[in-house]
Amino acid sequence: MRSKDVARLLIDTGAVIVRPEQPFVFASGMVSPIYCDNRILISLPKERGILLKHLYGLINDVAGMSWDVVAGVATSGIPFAAWVAMEYGKPMVYVREAAKDHGKKLNVEGIAREGQVSILIEDLITTGKSALSAVHALRACGVTCDNCFAIFNYEFARAQEAFAAQGVHLSTLTGFSALVEVLKERKALQDHELRAVVEWHQKESARP
Repeated sequence: MRSKDVARLLIDTGAVIVRPEQPFVFASGMVSPIYCDNRILISLPKERGILLKHLYGLINDVAGMSWDVVAGVATSGIPFAAWVAMEYGKPMVYVREAAKDHGKKLNVEGIAREGQVSILIEDLITTGKSALSAVHALRACGVTCDNCFAIFNYEFARAQEAFAAQGVHLSTLTGFSALVEVLKERKALQDHELRAVVEWHQKESARP
């Protein structure tokens, strides 16, 4: 099963750390027992190759070849978008969080042509804000972008609702549910720790 295989890989490489007793504080202020840093994978050729095969398979299943350009969300989505572009022999662009205040003042870097169809690559989905901002920027260039692919998804309801509201289909290699299944199978956490993680997720997912 792809989602559990990828969850195992993320745990084994340290890309995902689960630490309910010492939660992490995100830049947004969210306090989380789970920290996901998929950038670790760019330094691990073997594991990176395994993950990319899963990513190519997911893209084939969902989008096939009916797209023209791959876009990466800056910065963490950029390397994965680059490998996808190489694999499929397609053009690539990347999308900044905001336009530069100098030079061409662009937030879509590369050549994005009106009428093109793009797939978007993000490494991680928490609220979906960064990815959907990138979708908006691409659409503002006249590029159709209705498919977003990511490695890990926290699976918060508000993120899924945000993607649906913008007409974007979100496809992820793995996420919170698969992570919990793997942790249970491995007995990686004590019962009270696992319960704390699940309760945290339920609470966060209920936020508007």
